[in-house]
Amino acid sequence: MIQGHDVICWGGGEFAQHGHQLIRGDVSYDKGQLSAPDISGRVKLAACRSSHNIVVTVDDKIFAWGNNSSGQLGSRESSDGQSIVRLTLVPPPPDDATVVSVACGYRHTMIVMDNGHVYACGNNFYAQLGYDFRKETYKENQTFPGLLRYLVHNPVSQVSCGDKHTLFLYRSGAVAAVGQNEHGQIGDGGRGESVVPKLVDLDCRVVSISSGSNHNLAVVGRYKSC
Repeated sequence: MIQGHDVICWGGGEFAQHGHQLIRGDVSYDKGQLSAPDISGRVKLAACRSSHNIVVTVDDKIFAWGNNSSGQLGSRESSDGQSIVRLTLVPPPPDDATVVSVACGYRHTMIVMDNGHVYACGNNFYAQLGYDFRKETYKENQTFPGLLRYLVHNPVSQVSCGDKHTLFLYRSGAVAAVGQNEHGQIGDGGRGESVVPKLVDLDCRVVSISSGSNHNLAVVGRYKSC
């Protein structure tokens, strides 16, 4: 929860995902305000999932904390909950670039810049990061936030993560999905995993997206596209 650009984080803390590194148990709401010099009073975006979090400050610095078992904190160090880490995007975006969307999956993280480029880190066992795991360069765990070059020519405005799949909203209003498809969450009528982002045939312009663990929601415009 963001309140006046401060972060209040409460609940379970097996991996100190509530941001209070010295406490491994549960934290109540009234004791949940995060105290971190680089973050306090400066947060504009935040996302969380099962056991990790990501926040973006008003000057577009990106921080994460919690479970790092698959590199979802964007750090090569596996220091679960021991510290709040700052992410370094690879390759670096332009100096004037700003972050417009962030999302957390069960073990992966997504970041969207205002130029439409997407960076991803964490687990890619189901190709939920958006790059083809059949290639020789495949990594099961991407331990730094790398640019998804596959999407460079399809600018993204918003991203949303399920447990093991990812949904992209393009600036054009189209939607693509990638990753696990056991419950039909890719939206292609099948059950096979999608190893690269696949367009969802919605036949209308989408204005917002959201993902649950194994399902998705899209807010669409009133009129269908031609």
